[in-house]
Amino acid sequence: MYYRTLLILLISLMTWSIQSKGQSEIIERKITFHADSINISDLLDRIGEMGNINFSYDADVVKSNRIVSIHQNNVSIEDILLQLFKEQNIAIEVLKNQVILKERPTVQKPPTPKIILEMNGKILDRGNGRPIPYVNITVKDKFLGTISNMEGDFLFKLDPELKNDTIIFSCLGYHKVHYRANDLVHDHQTILMNPLTVQLKEIQVTKVEPEEVIERVIANIATNYPDREILLNSYYREIIKVDKKYSTVSEAIMDILKYPAFSSRSDRVKIVKGRQNDQVEKVREVKFKFMGGPFYINKLDIIRNSEEFINKSDWQKYKYELEDVITIRERPTYIIKFKPEIMHLSTALFEGKLYVDAYSFAITRAQYQLTKEALRQSRTSFIKRISRNLKARPITAQYEVSYIKLGSKWHLNTAHNNVKFKVRSKNQLINSTFHARSEILITDRNYNNILPFHREEVFRSRFIFADMLDGFDNEFWGQYNTIQPEEDLRKAINRFNNRVKKNGNAQIVRSDN
Repeated sequence: MYYRTLLILLISLMTWSIQSKGQSEIIERKITFHADSINISDLLDRIGEMGNINFSYDADVVKSNRIVSIHQNNVSIEDILLQLFKEQNIAIEVLKNQVILKERPTVQKPPTPKIILEMNGKILDRGNGRPIPYVNITVKDKFLGTISNMEGDFLFKLDPELKNDTIIFSCLGYHKVHYRANDLVHDHQTILMNPLTVQLKEIQVTKVEPEEVIERVIANIATNYPDREILLNSYYREIIKVDKKYSTVSEAIMDILKYPAFSSRSDRVKIVKGRQNDQVEKVREVKFKFMGGPFYINKLDIIRNSEEFINKSDWQKYKYELEDVITIRERPTYIIKFKPEIMHLSTALFEGKLYVDAYSFAITRAQYQLTKEALRQSRTSFIKRISRNLKARPITAQYEVSYIKLGSKWHLNTAHNNVKFKVRSKNQLINSTFHARSEILITDRNYNNILPFHREEVFRSRFIFADMLDGFDNEFWGQYNTIQPEEDLRKAINRFNNRVKKNGNAQIVRSDN
C-alpha cells in the first residue's frame, strides 16, 4: 500500500498537566550529576527522574546513542542540556513538566522589501452578487499569480514595472475578466464575473470512454507538464482548529525546487520567511501539531509524485466513470469520477474526481479523499506521537490540487489538505474534534539561474513547521503575495492581538491554561 499521500499529516498529541509553577522553572532546578560513559538516552532518563521532567525527542536528532561523561555539581538542568548539545542545532521547548528537544533548521533571511503595487478587493458573481472563492489572478504572459480566498477577497502585489500589464481573473464556471494593473491600484476593488452559459451541446468534444481518458492522461504527462527543473515561489498556511476554536495559525513564504514528473531526484522545500500565532483562541488540555507540513503538501502534486490513480502500474485498481463535460477557463473539460474496484478495496486508497482538459488530456484539478477502509487502516499511520491517555481516530482526509496553463505547459497552482480527527481521553474529560487544514499557493515560477539549496536550508519531513516560526505581525509579509484570511479567522486573530496587547507579552497565551 502506498503511504506517500497518506502521510500528508503526522501529528503530535500531548496532554498538558496543570501546574502552578512557570514553564521555564523546571529546567532552572539545580542538580548534582556524575556519570562516565553513559549514552544520551539513559542520561536524559536519569535527569528526568531527578527533576520530575518528561523528555520528548527524536532519537536520531539528539543522537541518543552518543556516549558522554558528565560531572556537574549544583548546576541547573538547563546548563547541563546546553552543554550536552552545544555542538548540535537543538532547540529546547518547555511545556509544563515536559521538555521537547528538537532540531531547528536555518531559515533564510528575506530580501530587502521594495516598493510594490498593491491591489485588493472582492470578487462577486455579477448575477447573484455572491462572493466567488478561489479565483485565479494572474499577470498575462507571466508566471506571477495569486487566488481569492473562500469569501472572494484578494490581495495581489506587483513590481511597479508591471503597472501597464494585464491582470486576468479566471475561475471554473465563469468568463475571464481582464484589467490593466494600474487601474486596480485603488482601495478595495469590486470585480464582477459573468457565469458561463455554455450548454453541453455547444461543447464539441469527441465522446470517449473514461479508461481511455486516463490512459491518454498518463501518455501525455511528459508533454503537458514541465520537462525541466523549476523554482517555485509559494505561500503556505496551516491552520489547526479544536472543535470550533482556532488553536494555531502558521504561515510562510517558501521556495520549492521542483523536478520533472519522471525525474528520480527529490524536490526540495525551503522556508524563506514565516510567522506563527499559537493559541489564537485558548484551547485547553491537548497540544496538536503538524509534522512535516510544508514537505508533505508538496507531495499533493499528483503529477510529479505519480499518485496511484494515474500511475501506470496501479490505475487499473480503480473504476472510472465519465460524470460530465464542463468548461474551465473556456476550455471543455471531462469530469472523471473514480473509486477502488471491489477486488482492490483493501489496497486502493482513494476516491474522488479528476478534471481533464479535453484538448490536451492534462489533469487541471483533482479532488479526492481517503476511502473509509483506508481511513480505518491509517489510524496508526497518521499519528506520530500521542499520550497514553489519549485515543485518536481519523474522520476524514480530503485533498485537492489544481494546475494552471502558462505558455504551453500546465503548472502546479494550488494544493489543499483537510484532515479531521476525533480525540478522546480515557477518563472522557477530553472529547474533541481536531481539524487540520493546510494549503499552498504558487505565486511565481522561474526556469532560469536556479541555484541549489544548501543542505541546512532544506525543510525535512521530520521538522515541525510551527516550532520554527516567530510571532504574528500584520505588516510581516511586505511585498510577498499571500491568501487573505477568511472573516472568522481574521476575527480570531484580532481577538488574539488584543489579548496580547492587554497582557504586554505574547508568551502569556502559551502558558498555563
